[in-house]
Amino acid sequence: MSELETRLLASESRYIAQHLLPKKAVDKIHEVGEEIFQAYQEELSVTRDEFPSEIRRRRTKWTGQGNPKADLQETLNSMNEHIYPEIFAILNVYGWMPVSTATAER
Repeated sequence: MSELETRLLASESRYIAQHLLPKKAVDKIHEVGEEIFQAYQEELSVTRDEFPSEIRRRRTKWTGQGNPKADLQETLNSMNEHIYPEIFAILNVYGWMPVSTATAER
């Protein structure tokens, strides 16, 4: 039960993964890279020193795209999980995060 509470209720820091989406990735991706690593380090198989290089490789690919993917599903469908395994894993976890707010339809 405590794992569920940790993953669902105390997971606000995990929403920082949105900065890995090409449409949202701006120059500050390098600034939030450490925060992303800390939030997802349990799911990652690389060290703190190796993770920034994967972000740099992926960012190089983003800058080469004229029209970056707009949403999470498009990004995951077009991403090679063997070349960017850590970013792919993070975005998969991010995709399963609960919606933080919802409004009832009237």
